[in-house]
Amino acid sequence: MATIAPVRVNLLDVGYAQLYRWESLTEADTATAIKASSLADKAIQVTGNFGTSGDVHIEGSMDGVSFAQLNDPQGDAISLTSAGIVQIQENAVFIRPVLDAGTGVDVDVYLLAR
Repeated sequence: MATIAPVRVNLLDVGYAQLYRWESLTEADTATAIKASSLADKAIQVTGNFGTSGDVHIEGSMDGVSFAQLNDPQGDAISLTSAGIVQIQENAVFIRPVLDAGTGVDVDVYLLAR
């Protein structure tokens, strides 16, 4: 079980956008949240091996302690069981990915924000 910290990815020619990556996140790991309150527009992408029943959801928090699941623009809780990109509706101070199911999961999670 490891704590996976996000890494800021260097982007060229994308204006004010920032890209963060949690690399090789497994069902046994905990992802460190990023502080993203000044970044109003956010989208998440998950790629990799979802193993058996892998499920990535995105949580947000205002205090960095109490987290709740975030939603897409349609109001549905974000839950990815295969590779995909989803816009995040809420503007929480802290955001992190969570793997709460699956075996043999090894995914990369990207957060693009501006």
